[in-house]
Amino acid sequence: GYAHEDLADRLASLDLLVVPSLWHEAFGLGLREAWLAGVPVAASRVGGLAEAAADGGPVLLFAPGDAAALRRLLVATAQGPRRPLPKGEGEPWWPRTVEEQADELERIYARAM
Repeated sequence: GYAHEDLADRLASLDLLVVPSLWHEAFGLGLREAWLAGVPVAASRVGGLAEAAADGGPVLLFAPGDAAALRRLLVATAQGPRRPLPKGEGEPWWPRTVEEQADELERIYARAM
């Protein structure tokens, strides 16, 4: 085991986090924690994992249970250079912290009131 405060350092030591879920992930917390640590993610195209990618997060998707597709993705990733996490046309993508998300939500509520 490890202490929760060591999670970011442990994740930052990874080249790629693979999340090969076979079932519907509701949110994909591990995926988002990896992004915060600057780690790219390869994940099954299912549920919240696929939705996170659609929201603009840096994730390489493969079909759930498709071991051959995952293998191709891993080989291509291992052979290529490590790149910064992209978000669209040349714009770097940085995941928001919980505090930043809370600040945004407060601004939305303030405008709505």
